[in-house]
Amino acid sequence: MNGNDNLYIPENEVSILRHVFSQLGFGKSLAKITLPAWFLEHRSVLERFTDWTLHATILRKMNMEELPENRMLHLCAWIISGCHMTPSLPKKPYSSMRGECFRSTLFDHDTEKVIGSYVAEQVTQHPSVCAFHYFDREGNIVVWGNTEMRSKFLLHSVAAIMDNPNTKVNVELLSQNESYTLNFPDMYGRGVIAGPKVMEIVGSVRVHCEKTGIGAKIVFHKKSLSHKYNSINGKIFRIVKINKKKAKKQILIRFQGHWDGKTTYMRVDDPDPYQEEKEMFDVSTAKSLQLIIPPIEEQSQFESRFVWRKVTEYLERNDPKSANEHQSAIKEKQKKIIECLEQSHQPWGYQLFDYNEEMKRFIPKELNLSLYQEDEEPVQMHAGFNVPQLVLNLELSGVVKTNLQIQEDTERSIHEDI
Repeated sequence: MNGNDNLYIPENEVSILRHVFSQLGFGKSLAKITLPAWFLEHRSVLERFTDWTLHATILRKMNMEELPENRMLHLCAWIISGCHMTPSLPKKPYSSMRGECFRSTLFDHDTEKVIGSYVAEQVTQHPSVCAFHYFDREGNIVVWGNTEMRSKFLLHSVAAIMDNPNTKVNVELLSQNESYTLNFPDMYGRGVIAGPKVMEIVGSVRVHCEKTGIGAKIVFHKKSLSHKYNSINGKIFRIVKINKKKAKKQILIRFQGHWDGKTTYMRVDDPDPYQEEKEMFDVSTAKSLQLIIPPIEEQSQFESRFVWRKVTEYLERNDPKSANEHQSAIKEKQKKIIECLEQSHQPWGYQLFDYNEEMKRFIPKELNLSLYQEDEEPVQMHAGFNVPQLVLNLELSGVVKTNLQIQEDTERSIHEDI
């Protein structure tokens, strides 16, 4: 589980949350309200997706397999590996402001070198879509896509619906010239008003490789009489065409377990009736890559940790009141930027991605699908980001403050009230 978990929730803050939710109604979106700061995870949506990069060495194993179903098995293990950093309590990541960016590299202690680079950008606000790009050149691996996290209130739960049309993810295995498509499951914060407080991952991930005809389905079960917390099962199959219109799924591998523990698999076509389940992924023994993020003093004012640093600082001090003030100031700037964007009809300039109208998705500007060459330069941290031009114009004209000014003014106001 994530190290930012905090079991202490002030009763007065719970009362505030009850009041907020009481005005919403079942199934309503949380996109346009400011949630109490204690309910926030200590990182942005853009950083949240680094969870799927921390075990990215699993993807390198795909290069070593001759059988396509074995490559799919490693891919499924990697998908499962990104779940166990989820907070154990109901927590919502910061809602990144449009134009906000994040960059990091991944360091492998076994090889003592940086093997991967990850960047992300909040490309739209309503709907709230972020685009991301991870690459491991030496491993001939690329992961790219965009996802929308739709937050909704569901009685005693808060849902983050990620299995929607705006979530499209590709994993490129360059050594085999294979492209895998997949989605993300949904997340539910249970007991936000009453009952046990817990985070659950629910739904299914569907994976497909057009070239090989191999597919997979991973089912994340909610707690029930027949399933314990965090239980999963899945299957890997081959699509076999019967005729031009019909096809069937030939199941090759089945797996089961818990995404916060151990997952095992068995081959359906193994003739040995006494075959034992084999390990697929085990949280207790898995090694993580080290996420390297530039220090605050080297970040631009539109990088995630800079934008949210004061909110995080006060959350870590257990001072939700001051964190709320900083969060509200950021939200107010977001609102003003969106209003000006809608009124001006100016095109928004993306920094890291281009929108493809035909594909209805965002494509990394630096997407490289060529095979790794031995004489390539080592992986470097992505260069710093600029303030989006529209925002810069608004800042220069005094319509909105810079992020640094917002932090300084809010900090001054907090200290004046003490």
